[in-house]
Amino acid sequence: LNSTADFQARELNIILRSLQCTKLEDRLPWWLDIRSCRRRSQRHWQQLPAAKVFVTADEFDELATKAILSRVRWTLASQ
Repeated sequence: LNSTADFQARELNIILRSLQCTKLEDRLPWWLDIRSCRRRSQRHWQQLPAAKVFVTADEFDELATKAILSRVRWTLASQ
């Protein structure tokens, strides 16, 4: 995360996998510090796709939700 904020879902999962050993509370201050060096105007971090990295401990937090959605899609497709 070099202060980039626009990531695709797959990229966010890769970042989460890489950062899962990092304390959740250490991620945001570090990123905001790096990001403050940029000159361009900045949106609030909560509005960015990268916000998921600062509120989700690892890639498995959403696994149950993804499994339910997959099951619903599969059920609807088979009808």
